[in-house]
Amino acid sequence: MGQNQLIKGFENGLIDMLEGDKKTVEIEPMDAYGDHNPEMIIEIPSTNVPPDVQVGQMLQGNSPQGPVNVKVLEIKEDVVVLDGNHPLAGKKLIFDLEVVGID
Repeated sequence: MGQNQLIKGFENGLIDMLEGDKKTVEIEPMDAYGDHNPEMIIEIPSTNVPPDVQVGQMLQGNSPQGPVNVKVLEIKEDVVVLDGNHPLAGKKLIFDLEVVGID
């Protein structure tokens, strides 16, 4: 999903709303950031991360598709466990929407 795109469920929640309308939308994971994918959890050699890295820290790495953000889950003796899932993957999102103007 690009930086300037709305998540599918959020965009669908806005359909048919008019100026002044308010509503709450609940977006299931499949219409937001997807389910948590265990295949996105990887181990890399600890020599490939900064020496002062800590559990919970966010790091940026490179993949064939470009930059990727990962969260440090665990630090072992020789490897670091990273989670490449979006922080909101697997979670239901709830938004209170109000249309304040339409261009």
